[in-house]
Amino acid sequence: DHRDLHSFPTRRSSDLVYGGGCTALGLVATSTPPREAGVQIPVIQVLLDHGAEVEHPNLAGGGSDAVYACLANGCPEAAQYLADHGARVGIIGAAGIGRLDVVRELADTADNSRREMALRYAAGYGQPDIVTFLLDRGVAIDAHHGDNQTALFYAILGDRLGVVRLLLARGANPGLHTQ
Repeated sequence: DHRDLHSFPTRRSSDLVYGGGCTALGLVATSTPPREAGVQIPVIQVLLDHGAEVEHPNLAGGGSDAVYACLANGCPEAAQYLADHGARVGIIGAAGIGRLDVVRELADTADNSRREMALRYAAGYGQPDIVTFLLDRGVAIDAHHGDNQTALFYAILGDRLGVVRLLLARGANPGLHTQ
């Protein structure tokens, strides 16, 4: 019942595919039409059964890892499925699919930009434990990439009322304007 994050300010699968480098697995995993049709996971499994590589060097185009690319394109079920089937999970992807263990492991070595993006994805995909962990580790609550689209903005887009309340209780600025 929560909206997906397809409208988040990230590169869309069509940009990545038309720019080159996407595999069939990357295309289906990052596309909302197969998700909306209810065939995304079965098609992913068919491709995996026929030798598609979860860790293809440029699975989803644009140099993104598969889990992150799925989340950036509003396909959290595909992100989780690929992670469960051996896809590499970075801090941003881990935050989005609720893998606190991975976020804990990577938090100290990730650069500030990646920790901030992890906070936004945790907020947008409704992961309050990860939001709390990252805030407790000093990630700036109102961090953004110059567009004022903060964790609060992502939580609102994802219809994550509990996370919205958490962020506001922790001091998120509700008065920032997006650009």
